[in-house]
Amino acid sequence: MDYVTENNIKVVRRMSGGGTVYHDLGNLNFSFHTLLADQDFMDFSKFTSPVLQLLKAWNVPAELTGRNDLLVDGKKFSGNAKLAKSGKMIQHGTILFNSEMNVLSDVLIANPLKFIDKATKSNRSRVTNLIDYLPEGTTIEVLKQRLIDEILKNSEGGKIYNLTDEDLNEIEKLAKEKYETWDWNFGFSPNYNFKKSNQDPSWLHRNPSRCRKRNDQAGEDIWRLLCFQTN
Repeated sequence: MDYVTENNIKVVRRMSGGGTVYHDLGNLNFSFHTLLADQDFMDFSKFTSPVLQLLKAWNVPAELTGRNDLLVDGKKFSGNAKLAKSGKMIQHGTILFNSEMNVLSDVLIANPLKFIDKATKSNRSRVTNLIDYLPEGTTIEVLKQRLIDEILKNSEGGKIYNLTDEDLNEIEKLAKEKYETWDWNFGFSPNYNFKKSNQDPSWLHRNPSRCRKRNDQAGEDIWRLLCFQTN
C-alpha cells in the first residue's frame, strides 16, 4: 500500500475471481454480459476468441492457455475472469498493449510472509506488451476499433450502443456511492491467516499500517490485508 499511496494509484475491489490487476492507459479492457443458462461457466474460449482472431489476422501467435490466460511466446498479455449472479454472467479481461511494466511489477509485489486466505488465487506469470508484436504505428485506439469490428462481425444482430448523459450520470452516481468507498474496496477484504515463515518477522512491526489484527472464536490471530495481493 505504501507504493500505491505514494504514487496516487486507486485501489478498487471487483466481484469476479482472480487476483490483483494493474490498469493504466496502456491497458485495454473488455467485458461480455450474457445469460448464464446458455453458457459453460468454465469455458473462457468463446469470449476470448475475438481477441485471438484479431491477432491471428496480424500474424501474432497468441493462444488461450491455462483455462483463462492469453499468451504470446509463452508470456501473458491477457487475464480473464467471470462472475455469475441472478442468472446472468459477466466475462471480462485485460489486454496489455503498452502498459508501464516497471510500475506493474512494483504494484503487484506480494507480501513476504506466507499466508492462507479465502480469496480466489491468481497465478504470477511472465507478462508482455502486445505493442512489440503489432504492426508499426498501431495505437491502442486502433486496437480497440479493430476488436469492436471483430466482435460485431461475429455477433448476429450486434450493434453499437452509445451511453446517454443519463446513463453517464447514473454510472458516476453509483461509483461515488459504492465503488469509490472505503467500505467497498477495503472493508470486505478476505481474511488472511499467516503461517510460520522463515522471513523476517519484524516486517509486521515495520509495516503496521499494512495490516490490522482481530481474534477469531478460537483465539487465533487473524490478519486482514488492506490491499489486494497476488501470490
